[in-house]
Amino acid sequence: MERIKIGEFAELNRVSVQALRYYEKMGLLKPDKVDKKTGYRYYLIEQSSIVDMIQTFQRLNFSIKEIKEIFHKEDKQVLLQLLEEREKELKFLQSDIPYRLSMIGNLRDTLELIEHYQPSDPVTFQYFDERFYFEHFTDENIYGMTMPRLESELRIYKKIVLENGIPISYHGVGSVMLKELFDASVFDTKSLVVFLTTEKQKKFQNGRLEKGEYAVLYADSFAREKRLLQKFHDEIERKGYETIGPYISEVLYEVAKHDEKKHNMFIRMQIQVVKREEAL
Repeated sequence: MERIKIGEFAELNRVSVQALRYYEKMGLLKPDKVDKKTGYRYYLIEQSSIVDMIQTFQRLNFSIKEIKEIFHKEDKQVLLQLLEEREKELKFLQSDIPYRLSMIGNLRDTLELIEHYQPSDPVTFQYFDERFYFEHFTDENIYGMTMPRLESELRIYKKIVLENGIPISYHGVGSVMLKELFDASVFDTKSLVVFLTTEKQKKFQNGRLEKGEYAVLYADSFAREKRLLQKFHDEIERKGYETIGPYISEVLYEVAKHDEKKHNMFIRMQIQVVKREEAL
């Protein structure tokens, strides 16, 4: 039987020498011979099938520990159980892909908005399709909270989301304010919401926004949003619009600065409207 040097064996199997040494260290694939004087390692061509199996299981996301267990026990039931677990994981990932892709698209769009955002930007009007969200209520007005107090409430909300098994990435929590309060310039809400975009997520919805035209204004911080609420209200009236739905604060982007006690945020302020003559 002709033995092959480790470098040649690695090249034949499209794998690195470092990987082969790692497989040896983990007890998955030992050289057929190790020269005691030089330390050179030699393999048999027949051992290539072991490399193939290792790479196959790695592509299925098996850990080295699991692959070692499969090889050493040679128990088909062990392999069958691990395959069933991987199948469940892959099915979950498959169902989660639409949400992840929508997150990527939304973040990309948001970063483009931030790039061109100016604090003096005017109120605009945009059409939105029907939207769904999961809502949780706090004990006090969100707009009266300090950031540490709000963060404490968000931890409670996160716990509720996780305990209910809601398949979302906990990020960008917004709020909903009753139309009547916004119209009266009483900026008070105890509502925290996360928007749901996939069919799997929508099963957990307890709130819905109608499709239609929305007045929109952007803010680059929670503090600025609070300062802009009255301006947003007055501008909608000045432009001849009437509100027909709740006010929504949608946090599109949020990153905490590790060296500062503040957050970088980008918020879409919005409320459904119609032209006043259309409402008559």
